Amino acid sequence: MHFYFERKSRYVLLVFCLAAIAGHAQEIKVMTSGGFSAAYRQLMAQYSSEHGIRFETISGPSMGSSPTAIPSRLHRGETADVIIMVRESLDALVKNGEVIDGSTTDLARSRIGMAVRAGAAKPDISSVEAFRQTLLRARSVAYSDSASGEYIKNDLYKRLGIEKEMAAKSRQIQAEPVGMVVARGEADLGFQQMSELIPISGITIVGPIPEELQKTTVFSAGIAKRSTAPESARVFIHYLASPAACELIKEAALDPIACLPSPSLPKEVTRPNPQLTIPYGAPISVENAKKAAAAAVAEANKNNWRMAIAVTDVGGELVYFEKVEGTQTASVQIAIDKARSTVLFKRPTKWFEDELASQGIGLRVLGLRGAVPVDGGVPLVVDGRVVGGIGISGGTNRQDGHCAETGAAALK
Repeated sequence: MHFYFERKSRYVLLVFCLAAIAGHAQEIKVMTSGGFSAAYRQLMAQYSSEHGIRFETISGPSMGSSPTAIPSRLHRGETADVIIMVRESLDALVKNGEVIDGSTTDLARSRIGMAVRAGAAKPDISSVEAFRQTLLRARSVAYSDSASGEYIKNDLYKRLGIEKEMAAKSRQIQAEPVGMVVARGEADLGFQQMSELIPISGITIVGPIPEELQKTTVFSAGIAKRSTAPESARVFIHYLASPAACELIKEAALDPIACLPSPSLPKEVTRPNPQLTIPYGAPISVENAKKAAAAAVAEANKNNWRMAIAVTDVGGELVYFEKVEGTQTASVQIAIDKARSTVLFKRPTKWFEDELASQGIGLRVLGLRGAVPVDGGVPLVVDGRVVGGIGISGGTNRQDGHCAETGAAALK
């Protein structure tokens, strides 16, 4: 009851603020990137109807060098009150003085989707390998010139080990929704934020790309440094980030930050951690270290993940190390640190990750010397005793953790 009363009070206060501001500024100028555009237009129409504010809206990519990109517009002197774009790009605008420091607010999370032309067969993207084969079979691929496209061009193809094969048949689309290119038959496959694909006719959305390869983008809003109506901009951003905006944001295939479930520890974290009571045993043998590493490497190779694998003994000393060809150098030390962390604290490093994500007292993790709050480290147990730890780095947090669990399971 207490929480409900506070939330209701804040909403009433917001309504009073909106009423007070409405009489002062009759127009708000907004620059928004495509990923949040569909949600924004619905919210803007509702806000305008309720509060009598007019809006001038300019659309453009969050990044890139095209003349229509929001950073390009601001650089050449165009003005706005509210900027809505990808969080990383908004942070860059804060850094270079185009957006007021301290004015930024996260609005929604978005995932990358794939589309084909309407009527075309829907390809299989149900697994990482199926998705990889779909890409290799495609004659042409289009992706955006914003966050999703940059990820596909610079990271996704490399992670799948197909950058050379995809280079000649992929192109980045500027100043036009990728879905329109696919609808005209100019590309077999198109990639963009799900929220940007949904409004396009003439395409079939196959679905989000596999979760293991997914890159979640956060869209945020901030007040432009040269805003002529900063207070009106602030109140409008407050509205966009409030529970009152959640339903329209969800309809645009986005996850509204204001209505995400309250942070809570998953069951495997909240229940007693059995590893805490397991005693240490004799240091792991080289044979068992190789066995655990081999299982992890096999799983990484099966999924075409480039990873570094480290195994340490009960004292945190390195016993065995292996690296998949092509793994980034930075992953070497990270893998070793994860292996040491998991054996020294006798718990998976994901435990620390979840604790940190919960904030509150979970922030104490940052003060624990040697604790690595990133999934990918798992204790190695033989005959009911902790004999060492395995640490893996190179993929996503969950991919690292999956391979580490696979390695640990090889000793059971």
